[in-house]
Amino acid sequence: MPRKKLALAYITNGGARTAALKKRLPGLLKKAQELAVLCDVPGCAVLYAPGQSEPVVWPSPEVAMSLLRKINNNPHRRSQLPADKG
Repeated sequence: MPRKKLALAYITNGGARTAALKKRLPGLLKKAQELAVLCDVPGCAVLYAPGQSEPVVWPSPEVAMSLLRKINNNPHRRSQLPADKG
């Protein structure tokens, strides 16, 4: 039996929002890792959690910085963004 469609909404309660982030963060990082492995592409995830001074970075800050530099140095980057079209 298929799951019922979940209505996504902003969690207004700060404690519940923090608990949801802590619960979902490992799953999100696992999905990022699975996507990178299954598609054989480099990938990274950078998440800024409220109340933390440092971001959560997967797989490592060095790899993430390397990939972000590569994206920023791509001369065709601006012309490929969907927000720039139209």
